[in-house]
Amino acid sequence: MAIQGHVPAAFRLPVEQAFKAGECRRCRQSFVGAEAANRQSVAVTSGFNIFVANRLEGCEYGLWGGYSYDSKVVGNRFIRNRTGIGIEHGQNNLIAANTFTGDSTAVHVWADSVEPSDWGYPKHRDTRSRDYRVEHNVFAHNRVALRARNTSGLVVAQNVMARVDSVAVLRDTPGYRLADNDVRDSLAAFDPAPALPGEYARLAPRPDSGGILPATTPVQTRPRSSIVVDEWGPYDFRSPMLWPLDSVRAVPLHLQVLGPPGSWRVTSRRGLAALSRTSGRVPDTIAVTPSPVAGADWALVLEYRGAAMS
Repeated sequence: MAIQGHVPAAFRLPVEQAFKAGECRRCRQSFVGAEAANRQSVAVTSGFNIFVANRLEGCEYGLWGGYSYDSKVVGNRFIRNRTGIGIEHGQNNLIAANTFTGDSTAVHVWADSVEPSDWGYPKHRDTRSRDYRVEHNVFAHNRVALRARNTSGLVVAQNVMARVDSVAVLRDTPGYRLADNDVRDSLAAFDPAPALPGEYARLAPRPDSGGILPATTPVQTRPRSSIVVDEWGPYDFRSPMLWPLDSVRAVPLHLQVLGPPGSWRVTSRRGLAALSRTSGRVPDTIAVTPSPVAGADWALVLEYRGAAMS
């Protein structure tokens, strides 16, 4: 595997929303199930939605629920998302029996003071952010468990919060109530998954006997940050690759050594002023500092030893 010259940066797959659900005109309900690692794995709007027993990992927003009302988010797993649940201008929503693990912000609800003037919906409907119940959830290793702005009637009760930096960040949010929450330093000797309330257990999606699970291997369940696309298409981690970790303009430049388990060593280098290491195990990260000579090309070639590649 080799990397040479000016390497193009990794880019995201052009997927903004993996699944979008709205309101059924006949029954005014949506039952949503999805599993994804994209910008917004699920976007639901309108009212009377039930979002139950899903896994959302590595997303910008696990669930986006703008203008949702009378909806229920129950028994889901949110993992390492930038925001687990984001709802703007929502009313009378229940967020219960979910787990939030490693999300920067687990729950964010808010209303903007100025809404689009060319859209008829806010001119004829109540679009205040109000009346949320956030209860019986488990928050673990989040920077912020709950963030609210310009919201009223917010109740946060009987949740477990372990290793959370900030329980709540509230702004212009009158009439809120925080009650009977268990704030602790560890989840030791505690079941991190709340039981799915009986009234919702029957709504949990069951595996389709003729269906195919979209993510069944460790590679397939990696978060969005692991998406790598080169000139051959999406990378599958079945062969070795050297790939920029972040900006290709950074000095030193950090490179990921990707692929199946094995070892690597440098076999040749050119035009480099410094190299952080010359051997290691896969996966790994190394730092290279190109020569300061303006416009000079550089190259780095590694040898991989490990499992046979198909």
